Amino acid sequence: MPYYLTKVTQHLKNISKVSRPTFMIEQLSAFVLDKHSLLVAEWLQNILNAMENPQKFTHLILIQPGKKDELTASEASLILHLCPAQAVTDFINKLANPDTNWVELHDNWLETFEEGEEEDEEDEEDEEEDEEDDFSDADDPVGGPEAQRLRDYLDREDFENLLEHSGLNDTNKVTELYEDLVTMFTEDLGLYWSDIIHVLRDLMTHECLELLKNQDDSLVLSSDDDLSDDEYDSMPELENVDPEENIIYERVALPWWNEDRAGLLRV
Repeated sequence: MPYYLTKVTQHLKNISKVSRPTFMIEQLSAFVLDKHSLLVAEWLQNILNAMENPQKFTHLILIQPGKKDELTASEASLILHLCPAQAVTDFINKLANPDTNWVELHDNWLETFEEGEEEDEEDEEDEEEDEEDDFSDADDPVGGPEAQRLRDYLDREDFENLLEHSGLNDTNKVTELYEDLVTMFTEDLGLYWSDIIHVLRDLMTHECLELLKNQDDSLVLSSDDDLSDDEYDSMPELENVDPEENIIYERVALPWWNEDRAGLLRV
């Protein structure tokens, strides 16, 4: 193990190996900026000349690291050796001071990252909620109560698929669009038909919109025609009657009380 890394590790041996490399460099950078500010430029120049992706490490030295495990042991070792000898030697002497509880300092340092991680999780949750809100607002190409009713009925994926359906601008796909609507809404299609037309009318070409309307009209007409045919089929056929043929009407005898009543009326 390199000399400086060995010396620093001895004083920080009770600290987790995962976070120790980042912690030691963070403490070293704070020490150098405070006690050896005139050596900072030399240290940064050494990093620029010797390390790959030097901006990452110069940023870490000048600003608090973003993660507790941002550095590996080999990266920390190289940064230690690129630090001017006077500064790193004084830092090792500071680590040897028994009055400093490095484990406690390390634990407090870790809390800053845990708080940051919790804030990041909260931010992610807020972003997800904002995305859901935006779905019904800014990012939604349609609005109004009609669109809201469709969103409430359909899941998000079906609603998005409806707004991007190829049948909106391809006359050959209108029948497929109608069939998909039947699948989505099943027996409730009639209840939401006016909302569907209202939402899609601005997204469809005129020809496709008229074809879609006709799809529903033809379905209604065909069902009515079938019902009418059934009614006619159930009725017996009328016999052909010659209009010149004499028709004999039979008198229907009335009950006796109607006869008497008729006689009284004649008196």
